[in-house]
Amino acid sequence: MGWFISALEVAHRLATLNEKMSALDTTRREAIATYFEAVSGTLLRISETIERKERADFLLGKLEIYGAELPQICEGVLGAEEAQKLAKELPFYYPPIDLLELHQPNEGDFSIDLVAAYARSAGAFQALADTIRVKK
Repeated sequence: MGWFISALEVAHRLATLNEKMSALDTTRREAIATYFEAVSGTLLRISETIERKERADFLLGKLEIYGAELPQICEGVLGAEEAQKLAKELPFYYPPIDLLELHQPNEGDFSIDLVAAYARSAGAFQALADTIRVKK
């Protein structure tokens, strides 16, 4: 998917930190899980918006803020340098709407790939939230 750096990669990196997250107190784990759910919901709504061939500017703005908040939310779980790197990768590139309009949905269409990529990323962040909540 050459159009963007996948939020799925960010989720997979964060998933490797489950042991550190499970050592946190319940309140802190819940705060992180709530943040991951917010990211998940936004990614899913972006996927649905792209599928309808509509602009997702508002949602992409939210994703940028979530990215900026990641270092503070994951403080003590991620190193500062790693947190900054992931914060920049979370809000990945979205092609302009006119590029989407050039393509009719069909097998291999990049807009369909974007829909799937955002949806998979949403699922990964929801799974992170679920996992953090059940760890003791």
